[in-house]
Amino acid sequence: MDRMWICCQILLLLGVAVNSSPRDGDEASCDGAFDIYFVLDRSGSVFGHWDEIYGFVEQLTNRFVSPRMRVSYIVFSARAAVILPLTGDRSKIDDGLEKLSQIRPAGETYMHEGMRAVSDQMNAQTSPSSTIIIVLTDGKLDIYPYELSVQEADKARGYGARVYCVGVMDFDHNQLAEIADGTEQVFPVLSGFHALKDIVSSILKQTCADVFTIEPSSVCVNESFDVVLRGSGFSGSKRADNVLCVITVNQKTYNQKPTVVRDGHLLCPAPVLHEVGQSIEVLVSLNNGQSYISSPITIYATTCSDGTWVLWLLLALLLLLALVLLWWFWPLCCTVVIRDPPPDRPPPPPPVIEPEEDLLPKHRWPTVDASYYGGRGPGGIKRMEVRWGQKGSTEEGSRLEKTKDAVVTLPEEVEEPIIPRPPPRPPPIFNPPPQSKWYTPIKGRFDALLALLRRQYDRVAVMRPTSQDKGRCINFTRVQSR
Repeated sequence: MDRMWICCQILLLLGVAVNSSPRDGDEASCDGAFDIYFVLDRSGSVFGHWDEIYGFVEQLTNRFVSPRMRVSYIVFSARAAVILPLTGDRSKIDDGLEKLSQIRPAGETYMHEGMRAVSDQMNAQTSPSSTIIIVLTDGKLDIYPYELSVQEADKARGYGARVYCVGVMDFDHNQLAEIADGTEQVFPVLSGFHALKDIVSSILKQTCADVFTIEPSSVCVNESFDVVLRGSGFSGSKRADNVLCVITVNQKTYNQKPTVVRDGHLLCPAPVLHEVGQSIEVLVSLNNGQSYISSPITIYATTCSDGTWVLWLLLALLLLLALVLLWWFWPLCCTVVIRDPPPDRPPPPPPVIEPEEDLLPKHRWPTVDASYYGGRGPGGIKRMEVRWGQKGSTEEGSRLEKTKDAVVTLPEEVEEPIIPRPPPRPPPIFNPPPQSKWYTPIKGRFDALLALLRRQYDRVAVMRPTSQDKGRCINFTRVQSR
């Protein structure tokens, strides 16, 4: 039982460790092909904090994932030492990181020595490339080392490098702004060396300059246009003058200075293309054409219409519609015939309900000869009310006062034949509807549409006069519907 409990605790600790470990997929990375020089302060002022500096360099190096990336590690105090010459071999980079972890800080802060070591390596390169210099220091430079550092930084910028500075705790922001490309290229870490890991993403965003999209992808022939390149890392007070758009048309190169330089986009003028299918290639350089930060991006020329044919088509349709309306309403210009609407259909006659014949024998009333009845009352006449029965017989006659000689004759009972009730009607035979075809729903909708169009046509056709209608202009005539 104890062993099971210990195993559960071990699995729980392993799960927590896995969940709390950083995920490389969630971290930002840079795929740009750069030469990166790390110039690190190893003076005595950073003693006790070298592990934080080493962790910062290692984490930032791992964020640059391009296989064409090259790295160099340089440390400086009273003198500069190249721990790792510029290389793109990952195994050598790992060895350089191992050597960098064993540095013991001591000495003065002579930043210009480290910058000079960078310039020497850049001068020795046979092919130009986009270069990034990241300088880290924690102190204020003396006047003479500061002036030399600015000179070496300008020299490196002349080779096409971009310079960034990381200042930790007690540093002079104005000094680092002069050494770097500008104020935006200075990353202050005021809370101490332990916060270096927090600025890795900010440095990566600033240093990773790449062209992501280009607009437009195609242009019209014989029209001037500007090329918009969207990316990151284009801005900088000292860098904007070195940004260059290199445009190639028919193996002819044009170096265009961008009219707008922002951190997220560039705007470069482009030459006019005169043939369909002609293309231009655009390259972006941050060091006056010495190296490029992206592969060529191609724009093609296509035939464009100014929309005149659409206008002519609309005019033709309007003209056709006007002719149809004129033909239809031309008779109305001289004679307007107002017709009465056709009479409504009479309602169907109500169904005739046949009275059911009484099958029982009918009652026979006695026939009275009224001549035998005498009158009473004034004038020999007595008022009486008579309800007539069948064939002149009355129901009241049986209750009249009779004279002595009155003769009452009762009719003979004649048996009438009983009329038999007609047999009930057979129930209606239900005929199933015919089997529908695949086109039955379509045919039904089409028939409904035709009926609607015919109904609308009949409404409008009433306005057209017939050949018998005569009259002058604005002569209204009402005719009766036939």
